[in-house]
Amino acid sequence: MADGSVNPGPLPPGWRVFCGKLEPINTLEGAEARGESIYGACYADGCKRSQQFHLAFLRREGLTDFELNKLERLYRCHRIDWTCDFKIKRDPPTPRLTLGMLHDRPGVKVRLLCETPGCAGKVEISAKGMAHQLQARGVGDRATRVFDVPGLVGPCKVCSQKRWTAQVAWPDPDGAGRGRSKRIGRQGD
Repeated sequence: MADGSVNPGPLPPGWRVFCGKLEPINTLEGAEARGESIYGACYADGCKRSQQFHLAFLRREGLTDFELNKLERLYRCHRIDWTCDFKIKRDPPTPRLTLGMLHDRPGVKVRLLCETPGCAGKVEISAKGMAHQLQARGVGDRATRVFDVPGLVGPCKVCSQKRWTAQVAWPDPDGAGRGRSKRIGRQGD
């Protein structure tokens, strides 16, 4: 691009860019695009209620854009003592975003942030570089999920703790800036 911005290509299905980082779209449609199964269950004492969400039916009813936390409230039991504990669960519990899915995307970085209070430890590396480092140590490769990387790397160089969290830094070729998001649902949208 002439202005020096980087275009990493299309977003992975079911993900959006918000404030320069990749995050999952928290709707039924986003979960379907990522290949997740969504189900719910009430965990209150004495309740055995569970719900499998059939996305084809919900799409016909126009409910696939429902945010998962709103759907959780909609499916709560109407118990007289207000003790419903209906929770939405995902299978798999962490989104399927592998280093291989980000491998050859220019400008896309895996960002590890240290969660130790008072520490400012931060590491940014390309997905390709991260996959090579993990493979050299024999603990991972391109099939490694991005959100599993914190458990596979060494301690922070600043505080010597091993309390990492992972993010994916995604360049914004449109220059949308802070607070705006680019959202992609199903492939073909």
